[in-house]
Amino acid sequence: MHTIIENELESYLVAKPLSAAFHAHLGECADCRESLALFSEASRLVRTLRVEADEVATLELSPGFYARVLNQIESQEKPSVWDIFLQPFGRKLVFASLALFAVMSAAILWPAGPEPEVVAAAPEAFFSTETTPKAMLVDHRVGNEENRGAVLVQLTTLDQ
Repeated sequence: MHTIIENELESYLVAKPLSAAFHAHLGECADCRESLALFSEASRLVRTLRVEADEVATLELSPGFYARVLNQIESQEKPSVWDIFLQPFGRKLVFASLALFAVMSAAILWPAGPEPEVVAAAPEAFFSTETTPKAMLVDHRVGNEENRGAVLVQLTTLDQ
């Protein structure tokens, strides 16, 4: 219901005709009456700052006004592109980039182990109901890079 007041607020402030719904709502809503009083006071104060057209011609700026304005503008420090890295977000971005660089460098430069050993088994061994054939049992220790393929074959053929 307050939208009636919001929609006609400008008309109210410049003293244009208002709808009956506007007046009816003002009669019922104390909050809207209070808000309109504050808006009216603010509008009145802004109107006191208005300079009439004939007064503008009589206004004169002090000598050197434009020079002082230009000096103020030129004396301000121009922001650098690198200033973003001094802000908290910029520092976090730099640290995250460095961490990502370190991880990617380690992944690229870390020596790769030998290729895993592939143990060949007869196709019948995969479909048999017996336990893993003796030929496929190899010494598999944790961390032994060469036997990962054999471990995988044994795990897939293990009967439970």
